[in-house]
Amino acid sequence: MHLKARQGGWGIRLHSDRMPFLNCLLSALPRMIGKGSTPPLWASLARTMGDRSVFEEENEPEKRWLETFFASGSRMASEAREEIARVRALRAAAVEAAGFNSPPESILWDAPDEGGGYRLSKL
Repeated sequence: MHLKARQGGWGIRLHSDRMPFLNCLLSALPRMIGKGSTPPLWASLARTMGDRSVFEEENEPEKRWLETFFASGSRMASEAREEIARVRALRAAAVEAAGFNSPPESILWDAPDEGGGYRLSKL
């Protein structure tokens, strides 16, 4: 079932094994929360995900837009945080293997977990 379709499987792959889970989540959350004049898709989830005020500049979204989501204790939030840690570890191993003493600055990798993905283009 979890094999690629060309290998006789259903083409379904576990999210825990793939970085697209994180990409999907970071793309969908701003739409669920709402941003600027865009209303949230699920306003009732504001206690779990935060509300659109997390994107206001005085709230430092580049450092904190995921703070409410991570503090919610939801399974999705804990899995997202674990995936961020896993991806950061993969990057650190790749940087080390490449022999970089100091990797280039990055708005993705230099941000705290709570600010991850902010200002990166989403689908």
